Amino acid sequence: MDDAMVPLHSQRTTATKPFAREKIDSPNLQYQMTQECPIRVALRSSRQVLGLFAIVVLCVAAGQRVVAQRPETLQDASTSSVNQDKPWAVFRTPGLGDSQRSPFYRVEVQGQPADVYVTRPPAGDGRTDGAAFDRADRRSFSFATFQCGKAVDVKVQKLNGAFQQVRLRPSRKIGVDFDILQQDAQAGWVKIRVHKPGVKVSVEFIDQHFRQRRDLPRDALLLFADPMAEQHEQFLGGPAIDDDDIGYVTPGAKFASVQSKPVIVFPPGIHRIGDWKVPEGVQRIHLQGGAYVMGAIDARSVDGLMMTGSGILSGEDFPWRSQHGSDEPVMHDPWKTSIKLVDVGPDFKIQGVTLANAPHFVCNTFDHGGTIRNVKILGSWRWNNDGFDVPRNGIVEDCFVSAFDDAFKLYHDHAVVRNCVVWQMNNGAVFQLGWFGKNVSDVRVSHIDVIHTEYTGTNENWGLVSMARHDGAGVIEDFVFEDIVMEGPVARLIGLHLHESPKQKIRDMRFRDISVDRWLDPSDYNNIAETGNVPSQADPSGVTNVVGGDVQGLAFERLRVAGEFISQQNFQTTGRFTVIGSPEVSFPSDASSGDHPKSESRDARQD
Repeated sequence: MDDAMVPLHSQRTTATKPFAREKIDSPNLQYQMTQECPIRVALRSSRQVLGLFAIVVLCVAAGQRVVAQRPETLQDASTSSVNQDKPWAVFRTPGLGDSQRSPFYRVEVQGQPADVYVTRPPAGDGRTDGAAFDRADRRSFSFATFQCGKAVDVKVQKLNGAFQQVRLRPSRKIGVDFDILQQDAQAGWVKIRVHKPGVKVSVEFIDQHFRQRRDLPRDALLLFADPMAEQHEQFLGGPAIDDDDIGYVTPGAKFASVQSKPVIVFPPGIHRIGDWKVPEGVQRIHLQGGAYVMGAIDARSVDGLMMTGSGILSGEDFPWRSQHGSDEPVMHDPWKTSIKLVDVGPDFKIQGVTLANAPHFVCNTFDHGGTIRNVKILGSWRWNNDGFDVPRNGIVEDCFVSAFDDAFKLYHDHAVVRNCVVWQMNNGAVFQLGWFGKNVSDVRVSHIDVIHTEYTGTNENWGLVSMARHDGAGVIEDFVFEDIVMEGPVARLIGLHLHESPKQKIRDMRFRDISVDRWLDPSDYNNIAETGNVPSQADPSGVTNVVGGDVQGLAFERLRVAGEFISQQNFQTTGRFTVIGSPEVSFPSDASSGDHPKSESRDARQD
């Protein structure tokens, strides 16, 4: 197969409403049909651009559920890249630049090479942006996305020398989601079996560029296995779309000509859209696998927007803290006027995409209800690179988040975060409650793998859960955090500084089945050479976990640190908890069993 070819797959469907068959405005367009559903396939005669216009499968049934069966194959004249017993697909980006392609890794899925992308700390512009230490440490994140329907074998070739050991995270998913099949440390390769779609795995080589004390690779590699059905099922649930309603964005062509279409499709290739204010008439933005879109999407005025696909949206063209309508960045945190990588309006859906290199906040929901699924966030190198503002009445699930500020802001009622993998950089909380007074109730967080926390101390803004000091007032109540694993050295689990915010209250907050690998030893806080010149922010009092102020009903059930249950007897020693004032905090009475019974979660009730 030509390296530029991007395989797509159709799926048979029970949908009965026919798709519009008018010719789309694209040269040499051909149609390939199944019995139930036509598939649009754009083919060019030139091999150099073959596959650039492979258009997304759009089989839309008004109000009907699509039943996925064995995928049929769209292929070139010579060969197929799909194994019918183990369907899969890789993505390639024609025109990808050297600065965007990883020099560290090569990835093959079932023997077929996939493009491996890279993000590095951006060059400084004289301001203190938070990335100076990672620049000095020559950090990088490489990543590759592919699709699979069943188990596939992925070979990773390390391009910068041998390694001593390779580790996969999340660790508890080994043997369930993935396994190492073979490896050759001297030759620098490892073969991994990914057992099912939806997997997000960090492949970590212990070598000369590995930070032993902080237990993290400086050259990270993430593999994202999107479901085969992703391209197809993302388009369900909306009105049927005619050919004339779809705008296909040709790489390098003028973008303005298609902006008025209800559906905008970015095919594989490099696209530059700038700070795009999405017209109100746009219903869907689809980034096909292999699409690399540089810009930002401001869809605050759009009601019901769907943003889908396996492609990449990168904010690399913007300086840190860039402003709407201005090329001049500002020193202070300009939250109201800054360019967010994605801004959405009410009733949105974001699914599948990778969001990289944000100039400020990554994904802002403005308290609008919506759904976020299978989204990947990385390239968060600078302060204010928060991840998700979790929407009211919304769900964030099956995501990967690497944030250099708060990964999830839990500011809105009736919110769910579940089945996510987190790589927390050296700033912000994984779950943030603080910064201003608020009333929030009914929030459920479950099945979270925090594979790294890069904290170098116990800043009040850091930890699994944080409520930093402020002057506001409100009640935060009915929160449940359960089934959470924190790997590696952990500087802080929780910091509830309500003793410094006396008008803020917490009621009924429960932590169940939380596991911490080990605490970061205070002697490591100031180990400057090993940490890559990252400054320590240790609490001078030596405090790790803080609970203070007007807190009632804070309960820990089956919290373990280094395998030991935390109880009334050891919560101050092994658990490193400091209680300030007279908050109501409870631990099990027996350290040997963590003797609180399990109780039903909201996830179970919903299902």
